[in-house]
This record gives sequence, C-alpha cells and structure tokens, in this order.
Amino acid sequence: MAIYSVDKDYWGNEEYHIAKGFIGSSDDKKIWELSEPFKLKDLLKSKFSDSSDRDQFRRIIRYLKRWKDYNFPSTILGRPTGIALTACCYNIFAVKKGYNYYSYTYQYNDLIALQNVVNRMIRMFSWDDQISVKLPVKPYNDLFEKMTNNQMKELKSKLVNLSQILAIASQEYYPYRACDSLRKVFGSDFPSS
Repeated sequence: MAIYSVDKDYWGNEEYHIAKGFIGSSDDKKIWELSEPFKLKDLLKSKFSDSSDRDQFRRIIRYLKRWKDYNFPSTILGRPTGIALTACCYNIFAVKKGYNYYSYTYQYNDLIALQNVVNRMIRMFSWDDQISVKLPVKPYNDLFEKMTNNQMKELKSKLVNLSQILAIASQEYYPYRACDSLRKVFGSDFPSS
C-alpha cells in the first residue's frame, strides 16, 4: 500500500512524498521520497489522444501485470513491479491494428501489440542481462534497481518464454488453440476462446 504525504514548497505548490521502507527496517531505510503520482497519471492518460488507442495501451499493461502475477509468485523476491512494466509500456508501446477480412475493417490486435512490447523489452536488456527503466516523473529513479543480477536474468528468461508463447499463439488458426497456449503464461482462468 502506497502512503503519501503532501506538503507545500517554497512557492506554495503542493509537493507529494511517498513513504519508503518496511516494518523492521533501520531508520536510514525509512524515508519520504519526492513523488508525483498525479503527474504520472496525467502523463499516462495523455500518451494517446484517441481513447481507443489509450484503451489498447491500458490492456497491454494489464496483460503484462497478469503475466507478472502468474509467473512471479508474491512470495519470491525480485518480481518486477507493476510500475516498472507500466513505464516500459509507456516508453515502447505502439498501437497495433490488423485488417479483418470478414468485417472489412481495421481492428485492434492486442496479441501483436503485446508481442511487440515483449520483444522490445527483451532488446532493452544489456549484454550482461541488465535492464534499466526510469520513472518518467520525479524522482526519476531506475525501476529495476532493486533486482539482483540473477533476478534480472530470470526476468529476461521469462520474457523470452512469453515471447515464444505469443509467437505460437499468433500462428494458430483456431482461437481456442491460441488461448490454450496463452493459458500457459497467463493462468488457467485466461479465457479458453
């Protein structure tokens, strides 16, 4: 649970701070860090002027968060944060549409959009399997900085697996077969058709 405080700066503007630290942490690990939660919300909302494009952007973020929840149990340290995945999407997501020959219209293609995001995330890793993504608002911190080298390698490995499953699903002719593949990375409650 995020806990914020609000103060006034020298000019009377509101300044938000987020509480950092855990129960039992030493005093030097318990801090109030400058934060801009409303600016971040506005930044994400303003990324796309078209509401349907913005809806696809939000769906892709939700898919990644679902994948994270299913593949990184909460009891294991080193799971990527939701805000880290959101910042990755903010930096690399592109709207994807495909032509539907049955309806003669272009429709949003979430599978291809997610595939593109995942493949671009994999390419963000350096030669030594490190990834760094900055929060686009204050405090502009690296959102993967708390992950160890092994945790980053595990993240990359799971992203590669996700990419492979998405590629298999995109080649399936029957939707139920694609969904069967996707259930392997999103869980058994993922729709079956």
